[in-house]
Amino acid sequence: MRRTIVGLMLAFALLAACAGRTPSSAVENFYRAVEKGDTNAAIELISPEVVGVIGEEKIKAGLQEQGLKIKEKGGISSIELKDETVVGEVAKITAVLKFGDGSEETEQLKLEKLDGQWKIKPEK
Repeated sequence: MRRTIVGLMLAFALLAACAGRTPSSAVENFYRAVEKGDTNAAIELISPEVVGVIGEEKIKAGLQEQGLKIKEKGGISSIELKDETVVGEVAKITAVLKFGDGSEETEQLKLEKLDGQWKIKPEK
């Protein structure tokens, strides 16, 4: 039992440390957090500038709504990340979300690197 708890703690620590090391990992972790309803983890992957302008509570409400829509579609069955381009501290990536009900959505995302971590920064 103790090994299981220690193993889980190490896994969570590793996941947190790697959350935004690459644009792809930031995007995948963001969508997985939204799917689970973990708005705190999802908001950590959004640019603080965006959070400051829109407001944390408003963003969390939107993320909760998105999480419910994902559940209605049977959850995320896969995330395909493609067309990643990185120029300095800015990245663009295409995410194709495939859902349990067979539907899919394609999103174009822009990210910026802040303090060594990639953060999603929606374009204006």
